[in-house]
Amino acid sequence: MAWTSPVTWASPDNTGKAISVTFSFDSVTLVLSSVTVTRDAGCAYRSIYFGTGPGGLPELTAKPLPNIAAGVVVAVPGAVLASYGFTTVTDVYASSQITAGP
Repeated sequence: MAWTSPVTWASPDNTGKAISVTFSFDSVTLVLSSVTVTRDAGCAYRSIYFGTGPGGLPELTAKPLPNIAAGVVVAVPGAVLASYGFTTVTDVYASSQITAGP
């Protein structure tokens, strides 16, 4: 699969309001250069989870982006990405799943 930057993953709630995460990266090396999260005002989802935790529950993962404020763009610090083992965009998608939730 050829990757083209940026890649956005989004999850709308039952009213159509969404939370999304955008991954910008070098098109040759796939190394992440920035990651931002946005949440529509009124979106029921407040967090994004990478992978799953005990019992297969996403909300128990050790890799959350929790409590995203509505109506602003939140830059995810590089240190957070590194602690999750995310250096490239393919690292993110290899984490098994991305889920939105409370």
